[in-house]
This record gives sequence, structure tokens and C-alpha cells, in this order.
Amino acid sequence: MNPVALAVDDLREQYQREMALVRQTCERTGDGTAAIRRRSAVVDRILIEMWRRAFASQPTKNVSLLALGGYGRKDLFPFSDIDMLFVYADDKAEAQSRDAARAIIQGMWDVGLRASPSSRTLKEAGRFDPNNSNSPWPRSTDASSPAISRSTSSSTRPLCPTCS
Repeated sequence: MNPVALAVDDLREQYQREMALVRQTCERTGDGTAAIRRRSAVVDRILIEMWRRAFASQPTKNVSLLALGGYGRKDLFPFSDIDMLFVYADDKAEAQSRDAARAIIQGMWDVGLRASPSSRTLKEAGRFDPNNSNSPWPRSTDASSPAISRSTSSSTRPLCPTCS
């Protein structure tokens, strides 16, 4: 597959313009909570547009993009990185979508966003290692556990247009 290059000059200008408004509004009102929520919404719009551009020539039914962590909770502080996860149906879907995902990640950096991407196939995402000391999830392997459901649902949300 040929590398995908995204033209993002317009998105960089949009991001800079929107963030200047967020900053001005926050300074005027003192509402930091609204500012971090608004930044999340701005980044959502930028990434969704990058997604559309990167996947314009190929179907996206076997790949999804999820917002994680603070970004997934819509609590995106001014200098926070953007945690996100590309999830692929299988290895074939990953290979077919690799160039588009790379273009999105490069586009994020070009716009001025600190990308913190990861990628997994569904099979890889379904693995749970209870011995992982850095795991934020409770040490239960029961997928129906309410604690696990709360942990993942509160900080993970679909971002791409085709996975909501």
C-alpha cells in the first residue's frame, strides 16, 4: 500500500484559532472545566476530519479509533498528550489500514497535537494479563465484572465516525 499523506494546514489553523478562543474564554470566565471539555471537542473534530481524509479511498469497517484516558473522559488539559487506540478486526485489516493510521498520527504532530497512539487487533485487545503491575484495571479476569466495565467505559469512547 502507498503511504498516505494528509494536507493539514487548514486543520492546524483551525486548531490554533479554536485554542485561542478556548484560552480567551477561560481567562474571561475562569471556567477551567469548560476549557478542558472544549479542547476535547476541538480535538475530536480535528481527528474525525483526519480520519475522513486518511480513509477517503478505503472502507473503514474493520478499523476503529478510540479516545483513551483523560481524552477519553473529555478531560483534555492544555498540554496533555492525546491518548488513542486504533483497533483492527484482524491482522489483515491492520495491514490494510497501517498507512492511513500513520498518516493520522503524523498529521496530529503536524497540527501541533502530542499524539500518544497505540494499536491492537481485537484478539490482542481481548488479552488480559493480571500480573501487569501497571494495569489500571482491577485484578479480576471476569469480563462481566462491574469494576472492569466502569474502568473502561469511563475513560474510553469511540471517536471515528464509523464506530459510534
